[in-house]
Amino acid sequence: MVLLNHVKEEQIEPPSKLRLLRIVGLGLDQAEKTLTLQIASRIPAEVIERMLALIARRAGQPVWIEPGRPPGSKETPAVTVSDRRSR
Repeated sequence: MVLLNHVKEEQIEPPSKLRLLRIVGLGLDQAEKTLTLQIASRIPAEVIERMLALIARRAGQPVWIEPGRPPGSKETPAVTVSDRRSR
């Protein structure tokens, strides 16, 4: 409603319903991404590493034990959950 009122005040042809839905959808998508980034930025690095290890363990994927190195980095050794337990 606010957008339609604004368009009328500016004497601009109102967008079609499809265009209006896309505009609102993009706005909601951007707001969701912004909120997610704000929340994620508050999570300490140690907690992120522990969460990723738990997720990997649950999925049976390699656990990356060197902090601060992303998975796939050539310098990061991959250790499976069973290998990690034996150390």
